[in-house]
Amino acid sequence: MVKKRSHDSSPSSSNQDAVSRSEDLLRGILQMANDGIAVIKDEEVVFANEAFARMLKYEPEAVEGLFIDELIDPLERRYHPEKLQAFIGEKKGRDSFHARLQRKDGELISVDVSTNDFSFHDSPAVVAIIRDVTKSLSLKEAAEESETRFRGLYDSSPLAIFTLSPKGVIQDVNEAAEKLLGYEAKNMVGLNIKAFITEDEKSPGQQAMREILRGRTLRDVEIQMQHIEGYFVWVNIAANPLSADTAKRSEIGFMALNVDRRKAAELREHNAIDRAELYLDVMTQDLNSVNQNTTFTLDLVDSLVQLPANVQSSVNETAMNVRRAARMIANMRALIAIKNAPPMPERTDLYPHFKRAVTEASRDVPSKTLKITSNIEDDAFEVLGHMYLWSAFFNIIHNALLYDPHEEVELEVNARFDDFGRAIRIEFIDNGPGIPDDMKETVFKRTGAQSKQAAGRGLGLTLVDQTISSLDGRVWVEDRVIGNQSQGCRFVISLPAWSEKMLTPCGKSACITFYKSDHCIFCSPVHNTLLGILDEMGLNHFIMEVINVDDPESGVSADELPALPTIRICKTELTGSVSEDELRSSVMNMLMMSCEKEPSGS
Repeated sequence: MVKKRSHDSSPSSSNQDAVSRSEDLLRGILQMANDGIAVIKDEEVVFANEAFARMLKYEPEAVEGLFIDELIDPLERRYHPEKLQAFIGEKKGRDSFHARLQRKDGELISVDVSTNDFSFHDSPAVVAIIRDVTKSLSLKEAAEESETRFRGLYDSSPLAIFTLSPKGVIQDVNEAAEKLLGYEAKNMVGLNIKAFITEDEKSPGQQAMREILRGRTLRDVEIQMQHIEGYFVWVNIAANPLSADTAKRSEIGFMALNVDRRKAAELREHNAIDRAELYLDVMTQDLNSVNQNTTFTLDLVDSLVQLPANVQSSVNETAMNVRRAARMIANMRALIAIKNAPPMPERTDLYPHFKRAVTEASRDVPSKTLKITSNIEDDAFEVLGHMYLWSAFFNIIHNALLYDPHEEVELEVNARFDDFGRAIRIEFIDNGPGIPDDMKETVFKRTGAQSKQAAGRGLGLTLVDQTISSLDGRVWVEDRVIGNQSQGCRFVISLPAWSEKMLTPCGKSACITFYKSDHCIFCSPVHNTLLGILDEMGLNHFIMEVINVDDPESGVSADELPALPTIRICKTELTGSVSEDELRSSVMNMLMMSCEKEPSGS
C-alpha cells in the first residue's frame, strides 16, 4: 500500500504559506516593471528584477549576490562616495540622484536612482529604482550641442536674421541685424518688423510683409528698411515659417542681406544706359539726316550727269553703302523702341506688312531682281502684330537678296495656319549659300553676352528675333534641303493667330483672369511662372486675360481685390506671392473640370 503524505495543518505552517505566496506575487509584479529594481542589504544585492539585470547585461540570477560597489563606476565611487552611501546607508526623506553604473562588459551607463528604506526578511535594507537615461542624456547633449552650434552660426552670420512672432513682433535678432539697422537688440525686440519699413501700403516692403505674415515663403525679394539715422537701406530678403505645420501659425524666420551698394551701382548703370540711349537717339537722328541728304545728292547726280562707267560704279556702290548705313540706323532705332516701349499687339493683316517689306527690300538692293512666289493675300491671314512686323519680314527678304549669288533672286514665301488654328506659320525659302548648323541659333543674336553674339551680319536678324518675341511668337532657321546646309535656308516665323474674343460656356471672357498692377512686386514673377506652366502644358496664352488695375479703363480697382496679383483660374482664386506648385495644381484642376454654363442668377 502507498501511504498518503500527512499535511501539517498548524497555524504557523499556514502563515508561512501565505507569506511565501505573497512574496512570489510581489516578485512577479517587480519582474514586470520596465525600470530596474534592486534590494540592497549589507551592501549586497539580495534581489534584482530582470530589467535591472538586462540594464547591466547580466543574467538575472547572476546579479543577486554582487556587492553594490562592484556595479558603481570606479571613478564615481572614488570621487563621489556619497552616492555609494545613498545605496546602502539609512537616510530619511531620500532624494533621487544621478549615477553611473558599470555593465558586465565594462561599458558605463547613466542612470537616475530613487532609493528608500525597506525591510527585507525583518532586516533593514534599501530598495532602489533605477532608470537608464543614457540615450536620453545623449540626445539632450546632442540637442544642446546643436543649439550651441546654431547659436554660434546665428550670431556670426553676415546675414541679418530676425525671429518674428506670427504677428510680426521681433523676438530675437543677431549682431548683423543690429549692424544693418543701427539699433541694439534690446531696442528692437518687442517692436513689429513693420516699424522698420516705409508706411506706404503700395511699397514693396509692405507688400512683402503682408505675404510673410500670411505664412508664405518668400525668396529673393528686394525692399527698403529704415536705419536708426532715418535713411533707408536696400535689402534682399528671404522669409519662411519655422514650423512645417501649415495649420498652426508659428514663428517666422526673416533674413536680410544688405544690397545697398549693389543697388547704388545699378542706379549708376541705369543712368549711364539712359544717357547712352539719349546720345544714341540723337546720333541716329543726325546720321539719318546726313544719310538722307547724301542719298538725295547721289540720286540727283545719277539723274543729271552722265558719268564714266568706273565712276558710275563707285557712285552706285556708295549709294548702296549709304542705304545700308541708313538701314542699320533704322534697325537700331526699332530695337530701342521695342525694348523700351513695345507697341501693344493688335489685329494685323499680314499682307500690307509683307507687301511693304518686298517693296523696301527691292528698292534697297537695285542691282538684283527679286522674284517672289507667295500665297499671302489681302485679308487671308490675320495675326497679333504691331507696326514693326514689316521690318521682320524686310530683314529676312533683304538678307536673301544680299547673300544669294544670283542676279535674279528667287524667294518662296508661304503662310498657313498651325497649332489647330491658334498660330500662323510663315516660311521664307531661299536659294542662297545657307547657314552652318553651328550658327543657326546665334545668327539672331547681336546683343547679350559677347560669347553668344553672332558677328558680321548687322542687326537685321536680331531685330527679327526681338520683333517676333515681342509678339509672343518664335523664329528659327532650317536647311531648305534637310541635311544639306549649302542649298539655301528656310526661315520660319510662328505668330499667334488673331481671333475674336468669345465668351467661354460659363460666360467668362477667359478661363484665367490675372489682375496686376505696375506697383506690385509679385505680379511680374507670378505672371512669368504662370506663362511657363501654360507653355509646359501646351496651352495657348490667350486662355488668360490680363487686367491692369492701374488702367482707368479696366473697370477694376485694386481696392476691390483681396491682394495683388489676384489670379482667378476657373473657380479657384489665388492671391499674392503664389507658388509654382499652387499655380500648376489650379491649372490642372481647371483642365479636369467640365466648362458648363453657370445657372442664371448665380
